Amino acid sequence: MTAAITRSKGFINSSIGLKALMAASGLVYVGFVFVHMLGNLQIFLGAEAINVYAYNLHHTGPMLGKSGAVVWGARIFLLLCLAIHVFTAVKLKKQNWQARPQKYAYSHTIQATIASRYMGFSGLLILVFIVYHLLHFTFMPERFAVAYAPTMEHTIHGTSVAMHNVYGMVVASFQWAPVAIFYIVAQVLLALHLSHAVASVIQTLGFDQESKRARVQQISTAYALLILVGNASIPLAILTGLLQ
Repeated sequence: MTAAITRSKGFINSSIGLKALMAASGLVYVGFVFVHMLGNLQIFLGAEAINVYAYNLHHTGPMLGKSGAVVWGARIFLLLCLAIHVFTAVKLKKQNWQARPQKYAYSHTIQATIASRYMGFSGLLILVFIVYHLLHFTFMPERFAVAYAPTMEHTIHGTSVAMHNVYGMVVASFQWAPVAIFYIVAQVLLALHLSHAVASVIQTLGFDQESKRARVQQISTAYALLILVGNASIPLAILTGLLQ
């Protein structure tokens, strides 16, 4: 048992182990940002669609039950993955300074780009954005969002239910130009980060053939652009008056 624990600690502290942890935690967020974007895009279907979606997510979703325990479990898991991702990034950077320059997960196979050179910087700014985003729309919307009607009545299975007015909160918030622009800039940074990170994760998982590197980078860039267009379309639509 002691030997197994020692080997585990050695693997985690090794460059390979750290890169594997970074890739695994990053992969969780690659999937999460896509699912999160799909949920948010329901705002284009109107107030009822996005409000009922948010209500079901916390109360009566098909996999959740009524306690919301799964939602909080998912949040804790995502925060844990975030902590692992940040920890491994700092640890690898420290190792790089102590040894030789060494990029994120097999980056020697990827041509140096702006995204790859500034992964740490973009990651730090994204972390700041995540904190603000959680305060803005999850934990303290009454302080970070401008005035809006906090609840709306919608019908679920023939019953009128008062639920949180997510539509009103989002629209009211992004009607203020500084907030909308801040979110759009954050999505550009996220796309920049993803354009290199997705390729690095794919290669770390073993898809490192010379003949496929260009295709892997194309997939990574396409995914990043998809997330950018999807997420930025919401503040842009509200800022330009397409959503009111």
